[in-house]
Amino acid sequence: MVIRKEDIACENVNDDFCRLHYIDKATGAGSVSLGMVTLQPGYELEPHFHLVEDAMLVISGSGEFILDNEVNAISAGYALLAPAGSIHYLRNTGSEPLTVVYTWPSVNVEKFNAKD
Repeated sequence: MVIRKEDIACENVNDDFCRLHYIDKATGAGSVSLGMVTLQPGYELEPHFHLVEDAMLVISGSGEFILDNEVNAISAGYALLAPAGSIHYLRNTGSEPLTVVYTWPSVNVEKFNAKD
């Protein structure tokens, strides 16, 4: 199976964020999810957690990966891991878009807002 970027709709929260969710149950996967997020300069995600691990790879840009209140500088080529249940989020502190590929070891993974 091949899934092309142009066949995936961007899930925009606003003009500063785009989420492309490539692989999940809807595309035929049984136990894995894969997607990509792009954050514009100055944008940050809401602190959140999942019930499964969240593995990520920074494709371009720079910023911060906040994991359980620990701030880590990140840039292209960095691999990130948020253990299951850990509160984490991304912040673009650079002048270019921050693009990160993510994968989960399950399908239909829920995101829980850490502020609730």
